[in-house]
Amino acid sequence: MERPYADGLGDRLRALAWPPVPTAMPAPVLKERRPDFQVCESLVLPLVTTPAEARCAYVLLTKQGFSTRQAVHEIAGFLNTEPARIGQACSKKDDGITQQHLSVPLECTPKTAEAFNLKHPPASNWLHLAWQGWGMRKLSVGMTHGNDFRVNVRNLSAETVHQLRGPRTIIHYTLNYFDAQFFAGAPPGGTSATRDAASWNEQLRAMVHDLTDGDVAHTSRASELYLFAHETAPLLQLLSRTPQAPFQAGQRSTVTQTQMHIGAPTPDDSHPRAFQCELSFSLPHGVYASSVLAQLLGPVLDYHHLH
Repeated sequence: MERPYADGLGDRLRALAWPPVPTAMPAPVLKERRPDFQVCESLVLPLVTTPAEARCAYVLLTKQGFSTRQAVHEIAGFLNTEPARIGQACSKKDDGITQQHLSVPLECTPKTAEAFNLKHPPASNWLHLAWQGWGMRKLSVGMTHGNDFRVNVRNLSAETVHQLRGPRTIIHYTLNYFDAQFFAGAPPGGTSATRDAASWNEQLRAMVHDLTDGDVAHTSRASELYLFAHETAPLLQLLSRTPQAPFQAGQRSTVTQTQMHIGAPTPDDSHPRAFQCELSFSLPHGVYASSVLAQLLGPVLDYHHLH
């Protein structure tokens, strides 16, 4: 069922001949292989210098093919403890190579981490622990400051590569949508979280539509509609007028500013006559890398989620 849009936005979208005609341009491909998508949690640990001061230890978890929940259960089993005793500042999926910190019981020492790694040698799916030190605070969701990304995007056309003009560093402005994976797997009618996110996206769509007088790019992912500005100027205008808007009990940024390092393009070994390019950037907590990339490379972005 088509979701109703507030403030007459549905009528304005129908005037744009929504849904759009599929483009003949090749879609950039994200996450075709797990090493193509690497993400590292940004977190300065609250370390102490001696175990006498500490209440826990910290390890850096690097993983491929495991979700954070699966990894925590594996680690808890090895440590002969309950998963609830292991703290995490964020949750990460299994569709890339990811790094994040965990707080673990004090009994976990550097030798314990080494023993864990010996029991979990490199394979198609793997886990690795690096002992980081002692601390006073168990990690909890929300403590992370954000994430650092290194992403290899495939199936780029010569035209897209020309527009990227790598290697160089740019400042990229992004509309702060909740992206498609937030809505994936939600039951019919959604949950309170997905309904709040859909309401936020609707609010942001209306803002960008009004600022551009309807001159927008548009696409749909996971039944969620996204509008994008063709130029940076409307985003700067929105950032100046409405840098934040109400969301749930607080405020959420409407536009995110990102420093993007664009690598030199190379021939794509998976897609004949296409190119690949590595992009590196950092994002605050709650900003979706896939949305940032869609707004850099064009709204049609091919997601390859690996399981």
